[in-house]
Amino acid sequence: MSLARERAVFGRVALLCQLVCTAWMVGVIWVIQLVHYPSFAFVDPDVYAAFQGFHEAQITWAVGPPMLGEIGCALALVLVSTPQVSRTLAWVGLALVGLIWFSTAVMQVPAHAALGVAFDADVHRQLVNSNWVRTCAWSLRLVIAVKMLLDVLLKPMNGAEDA
Repeated sequence: MSLARERAVFGRVALLCQLVCTAWMVGVIWVIQLVHYPSFAFVDPDVYAAFQGFHEAQITWAVGPPMLGEIGCALALVLVSTPQVSRTLAWVGLALVGLIWFSTAVMQVPAHAALGVAFDADVHRQLVNSNWVRTCAWSLRLVIAVKMLLDVLLKPMNGAEDA
């Protein structure tokens, strides 16, 4: 197999992996944004710290693997140039992953840490409001991931050379 063909195959696999990981995270983040985080306000204060500890321990299993897969694919699409993949979209996608990780580290993790001590309505409100950054960024990433994959899959159908 030629180097160009190997890169084309690699690009398609990375795009598909990115789409799966991003779609997973979009589903998770919308449930978190609209249902899970708002429900924090309804947890009995006597058990709230235990609830928050459970959330923090368990959510990692649902979001850790796809987040790692997503950043790996985003980096791969930027670092390994393939003719079918838009460099601009690859860089925008990676920048959005950076924004998501930054928001997680700077806004959501500290809010969860504070809520782990006891429920605080102001911190809860900040958590819900700041999470819109991730919700919007992941939603935009999904649009970009779909566009990138469709661009690659439709090129041969449009008469473009299939590398």
